[in-house]
Amino acid sequence: MASATCTVGKLTTVPATFAGGKVYLPVQLNESTALFMLDTGSADTIVNAPFAAQSGAGMDRRAQPRVFTGAGNKETLPVFLGHVRITRIGDIKYQDWEYSIVDLGGFGPKGQMFGGLLGMDFLHYFDIEIDFAASTVSIYRLSGCSEMHPPSWTGDYAAIPLTHRASNVITLPVFLDNADLDMQFDTGAQGVLLSRDAAAKAGVSADTLAHDPASNGGGVAGRFNVASHHFKLLLIGKGIYPDVDLRVENEYSRRGETDGLLGLAALKAQRVWISFTTNTLFVQGAPAAKGK
Repeated sequence: MASATCTVGKLTTVPATFAGGKVYLPVQLNESTALFMLDTGSADTIVNAPFAAQSGAGMDRRAQPRVFTGAGNKETLPVFLGHVRITRIGDIKYQDWEYSIVDLGGFGPKGQMFGGLLGMDFLHYFDIEIDFAASTVSIYRLSGCSEMHPPSWTGDYAAIPLTHRASNVITLPVFLDNADLDMQFDTGAQGVLLSRDAAAKAGVSADTLAHDPASNGGGVAGRFNVASHHFKLLLIGKGIYPDVDLRVENEYSRRGETDGLLGLAALKAQRVWISFTTNTLFVQGAPAAKGK
């Protein structure tokens, strides 16, 4: 539970849809609702162009190019601005908000309308609880909390420090083979994606990567080539993952700030609490540390 001076207020709980290791929740713009991906790897909330048109967002048609720096780090897309009268996420309501509008294409999970990405410009004001067993996302507002514990959780869980960097990037410490890494916590990422420099820190040479199986990945920031490399040991909080195959970027990216991306699926969690107030990631359900 939280300390006596810490107040934890739940603002809303909404149903969550889980697909591909990612979390989607319903967001209403004006009178229309669609599934948005909860994306701590996106600095801004982005509305998918087809949903922007359906919801009646007032659009400024003067497109501005923008370089997206997620997985792939090399895509420049036209971005429009759109004005939305009412935004609702469960019981949370905003009026007169301006969003970036990008044609992300496609549909969300189960063929539903894909609304876009719910990014850090919204998320970092709150604490976010993701409950995989209950299929819910709860949003909290904390006051007077320098440290806290998830108020409704019982049993063992890990508390992992988060670092809030420039451009709304959040990172967490990870140990991989011989290296201490600083990974971006990106709920929009598929598992783990290492930079080439991070792989080198863990003892993997460029020649070794050249002989590893290669495949293609993709995201908002475009398509990119990755190698699949076998590592002996990955540690995330209390989670111990021996003998893992992780993706490594086959090209040097522009992401010099972190050692790569770490998504929700890598945590193998039952519940996750992202505390932007106390800069802590709480994880329940990861394998217990040996000897504990």
